[in-house]
Amino acid sequence: MYLQFGYDTNWGTAGNTVKRHNVKTGSLLPVALLAEIDRKVDDGKPYSGAFQFSPYAQGPAIAPDPATCLSGSQWNILGTETNCGAASVF
Repeated sequence: MYLQFGYDTNWGTAGNTVKRHNVKTGSLLPVALLAEIDRKVDDGKPYSGAFQFSPYAQGPAIAPDPATCLSGSQWNILGTETNCGAASVF
């Protein structure tokens, strides 16, 4: 696991065009962990607030897939996906 500081659009919904400063968790985190962090520090939703889903992966790592990390507009906590990521956006 790693952290990345960035100023980019690689957070939130696909097709996002708003650049923001953000801190990414990196990939390889279980979706249940990210959902719990989101509920504790933000609004519990992966596409709103200050803590959002991020498809970012560094180098050769496989990017988190919103189709397995998310269920509609919610974290897929019933799934067992272990390759998810998020970004704290500010």
